Amino acid sequence: MARILYGRSTHSNEVKEICKCLELSDIQLRDVMVRFEQAFQRGLNPATASNAAVKMLPTYIRAVAVGEERGEFLALDLGGTNFRVLLITLEGHGRSTMRSKIYRVPDHIQKGTGPALFDHIAACLAKFMQEHALIGRPKLPLGFTFSFPCEQHGLTSAMLSSWTKGFNASGVVGEDVVQLLRAACIRRGVDIDVVAVLNDTTGTMLACSFFEKYCYIGVIVGTGCNAAYMEKLENVPKLHGVSPIEDGLPPEMCLNTEWGGFGDDGALDEYLTMYDRKLDKHSINPGRQRFEKTISGMYLGELVRLVLEDLTRRGLLLSGDMERISDPGCFPTKLVSDIVGQTVNEDNEPFGRIEEKLQEIGISNSSPSDCANIAYVCSLVSARAAHFCACGIAALLNRMQRPNVTIGVDGSVYRFHPTFKHLLDAKINSLVDQQYKFILVLSEDGSGRGAAVNSNFASFFRVQYAHNMMNLLLEAVKKQELNVLDRFQLADDLYALVRSTRVPASHFLEFLNVCREEDDFFVWAAISSALGDIGYVLGHLEDGNALEDRYNRFVCSVIEPVAAKLGWEPREGEGMHASRLRAMLLGRLSRSKHRPTVETALSKFNAHVTEGVQLVPDLSRTIFVAAARSNDVQNVSALKHLMETANYSVVELNCIAALGQCTDTELLEKNFHYGVFDGKIRDQDLDLLFASAASAPKASSQQFVWNFFKQNVDLLLQKYGGVNTMLFQDCLKSVASGFCSSAMADEFEEFLEKKLDEHSLKTLDRPIRQVVESIKLNERLLKHTVGDLDCYLQKMGF
Repeated sequence: MARILYGRSTHSNEVKEICKCLELSDIQLRDVMVRFEQAFQRGLNPATASNAAVKMLPTYIRAVAVGEERGEFLALDLGGTNFRVLLITLEGHGRSTMRSKIYRVPDHIQKGTGPALFDHIAACLAKFMQEHALIGRPKLPLGFTFSFPCEQHGLTSAMLSSWTKGFNASGVVGEDVVQLLRAACIRRGVDIDVVAVLNDTTGTMLACSFFEKYCYIGVIVGTGCNAAYMEKLENVPKLHGVSPIEDGLPPEMCLNTEWGGFGDDGALDEYLTMYDRKLDKHSINPGRQRFEKTISGMYLGELVRLVLEDLTRRGLLLSGDMERISDPGCFPTKLVSDIVGQTVNEDNEPFGRIEEKLQEIGISNSSPSDCANIAYVCSLVSARAAHFCACGIAALLNRMQRPNVTIGVDGSVYRFHPTFKHLLDAKINSLVDQQYKFILVLSEDGSGRGAAVNSNFASFFRVQYAHNMMNLLLEAVKKQELNVLDRFQLADDLYALVRSTRVPASHFLEFLNVCREEDDFFVWAAISSALGDIGYVLGHLEDGNALEDRYNRFVCSVIEPVAAKLGWEPREGEGMHASRLRAMLLGRLSRSKHRPTVETALSKFNAHVTEGVQLVPDLSRTIFVAAARSNDVQNVSALKHLMETANYSVVELNCIAALGQCTDTELLEKNFHYGVFDGKIRDQDLDLLFASAASAPKASSQQFVWNFFKQNVDLLLQKYGGVNTMLFQDCLKSVASGFCSSAMADEFEEFLEKKLDEHSLKTLDRPIRQVVESIKLNERLLKHTVGDLDCYLQKMGF
């Protein structure tokens, strides 16, 4: 389909000729396979292993799962910009259950120091354990999925060989990551029992083997690209001290190939293009992970952008307009997937949809011919990625010589790219020796379940300081004698303890009170989140307006001088974090009904609407929300007009979020009618309207959203595509999670039991339990907070 679209292009011949370098014949791909096998051998040979591009690292895992493993395990998964903590129960008979939570790994931590990185991991562990009531229970075994090149010396020892995927934390390369994790947990008073360390590729294979027979290969095609497989010990001459005769274990071992480095020694140079070389030159790790840079989600979008930039420079695209396409990083891999998806659907006129996608990233001058050419480039780069990946898998299949092999695959590119799986499967089939049969299977959550399975082969808590120690820490925070990470963790810990009602909410306000000189975005992010939660539950008091008002005045008294230093306008040379901090603090002041902030926001909104005065981009949502909360009909109409005429999706989304913040129920009802029934808001964006309204300052807004959901659940199921979609489940959680009474938890469950069939209820079991747990936590927090805050605010003069 991509070639048919391309045939409509006015520049087809020129573009096709330039892009020939991205097409590889089966003869060339088989040559790549030969080079792969040579790279495998160099990685296994003790004489060449230390300098080999493909490391072939032993994992000390001697068998795959059989599906009968049982027990409860913790798993940690670090392999990209997100970090997960999981609680997994293996039930035998190929069954398992899992609870997990995702935590962000901020860019400054990824590129900071090793201790800061592992302290962040330990903080996430502690938070998860607190939230899942695992404190005080018998210590569970823990599997650590660490998805970076490591040299393992045993199941619980892994030395980092090099960072990949944009990470570059200092002091970690050459160190044992298990020991670094243990040290960080000791610093936080967290007692852990790491029984296995593995990477995500190994975990993918193990997780798949729990459900599928003959799974001997695991592949990741996501942020990075890698493979692991089961190798006969006799074929690993560099491995010493392992004897199946002596230990009684199977005569094989899982090897982590780390094939992302294939080509780092020049083996791929013949097949790399000028676009590959330019991408590599400007990457965080030039000369390394050359094979991964042709396939993984971290690089595919940028690779496409470089091709498009070259075509534009030659005058073959976008009328030669270089302004946006020359910005590194402006063309994400998700956009590549979306555009390819348009070329394979049944839409006879996909150009308009592709043009919309391009406009979302600021490319507003594309013609149908441009759209066809861009789709062609996206399809070519995607196909080459799948074909390169197929070379590696086919080389492993030929090497293993097993008659039947299941290949467990995971990763965002494999999961979400519309043609990658088909291209991969077809090309492996054409390259592999036909006597070897294979199937590709999506490995569900390999990096989590795989760690649990491996833990089968082979308790955390927050820090609650004594009163005198806390006073010393507060004094240190006030004088900024603690480093940023310690201040952040103190805020994060303290609120987790407040949320669980282990310490009074007044303790957190004491912490806030000493932060009048705080200027770090991440510390304030932790503070602001906590302030929002406390203020939200106070809004659910039937007679709580007076207490809520006193609370807001206290919050404003602390934040106002900090926000005043930042002002409303960016300053020359200020960093991204200063801009984000300004938006956060002004947003918090506006929500806390700080009159000068609200008045300034409304004045800027009026100037923007009537005179076209441009807004500071980071402040647009704060200003739009203030306009909506004014409950002024003209302001709401202006927001709708801005949304309908927006050139950028971020403006449209900010308008949608603002429309949900109207606190007048009649006006809110009109906004929902406008978005849902009139179809003015796209179905995929409706969850933002629901979530925004549910989080509005008045409890009546939460009640309205819940009532609207009940009355229109059939329509919402139709719009979202059923109960198993993430959009519907997110909507379900947002419409009820904010309630603060057990009676509402009961109503929520009773409504769903009457409305949905047994299969749907089973699908929604986890989201339903999450909502009920959230409501009960809110109820408990509200109960423990009212009297405590009343006394504290009175003591502080509010």
